[in-house]
Amino acid sequence: MSFTPPTAGALGQAFNELAYDFEVHPITVVLRATDPQQATIAASSTMYDPNTYMDSFVAGLDPTFTDAGLAQGAFWTGTPQATGYLRLRHDQGVLDLELTNLTVHATTDSDCNQAFVTLDAIIPVTEKSKQLVYSGGTTTVGDLGGGDPNNPLPLRALFLTEAISLDWASLDP
Repeated sequence: MSFTPPTAGALGQAFNELAYDFEVHPITVVLRATDPQQATIAASSTMYDPNTYMDSFVAGLDPTFTDAGLAQGAFWTGTPQATGYLRLRHDQGVLDLELTNLTVHATTDSDCNQAFVTLDAIIPVTEKSKQLVYSGGTTTVGDLGGGDPNNPLPLRALFLTEAISLDWASLDP
């Protein structure tokens, strides 16, 4: 996973380091489709359950699904996803960062087991005060993101995904 512009440089560098641990599952893209006309998508952090050998969204942090577009070798958000979460591992454990207005565009390999994803999102002002402890220091998301403290921060992540087993039952109310 790589955070690139328009993500602020210092924020992108920190997130690159803090999202590097693949066991954290920083972002998972879930595409569900019974047919191309009824496809939905959500991007958010997940947790692996070694008892079921499946992933599920982090308890209490369920993302909102939105409509998805499908084509040969690609899928994308039809409309922006309202909320999702990015999970980072810092020196104090894991940090779940709310994201809003998420868009996903993915191109897939021939058997659809892997995809290259571009994810764009907004970090709301309410998340800018969250502290990150790493590399011997403490800072906030807002300090790393810079800019006007009253404005949200743009985020872009590029990453390669692979097919996983999702606990679909965990999505039922």
